[in-house]
Amino acid sequence: MKTTALTILTTKIRQIDGLYSLNDLHKAAGGEAKHQPSNFLRNTQTRELITEISNSSDLRNPLKTKQGTGTYICKELVYAYAMWISAKFHLQVIRAFDAIHNPTDRTAQMEEVRKAFEKQYQKLRKRYDYPRKLLEQSGFVSADGKHPARLNISMLANTKAFISPLMHLLNELRMDGHDVSAPWDEFMAMREALIAADKALERIYTEALQVNFRSASVAGNK
Repeated sequence: MKTTALTILTTKIRQIDGLYSLNDLHKAAGGEAKHQPSNFLRNTQTRELITEISNSSDLRNPLKTKQGTGTYICKELVYAYAMWISAKFHLQVIRAFDAIHNPTDRTAQMEEVRKAFEKQYQKLRKRYDYPRKLLEQSGFVSADGKHPARLNISMLANTKAFISPLMHLLNELRMDGHDVSAPWDEFMAMREALIAADKALERIYTEALQVNFRSASVAGNK
């Protein structure tokens, strides 16, 4: 039987003998576990619909299971499955079928696909807001890139200017759903080391001032 290709948003729905892949429909709907084809087929209302289709039409086999590729269902069951998922997915399926018979409707469907891609693209291309020049200083690696990272004087001279943007970056990544537990632990260890180094430098600077002050006082008393 000759069939027309069906695509739900970006998912192509495979077909066999005029039936549509229920597994592909599940994928197009988002692939949630609660929407698995087996759950739909066990539904009492679905079973009653299958019986009614078999008894009232020439289509004696409204569904077929093919080993290795999954279950295939008739158009009526496609609509029923879409309605079982959600009103939104039901509407997407209706529009996809309409687009097959009314090519002019294809423009609206492609626009919906374009918007979905654009939304995903914008999410992936997000530039995290932090001062790259500050965090990509030469102190992290040697000029040839062969030597391990090292702290430099500019970092030690102003630890807050280094710590704050790095903390901000990790917080942004975490809010976007990234697992930052490992880099966060490293950051906290580095932060403590920087604070300790900052305090040590401040103490050395203070002691140096005291030594210079005493030296100047002794020289002035002579």
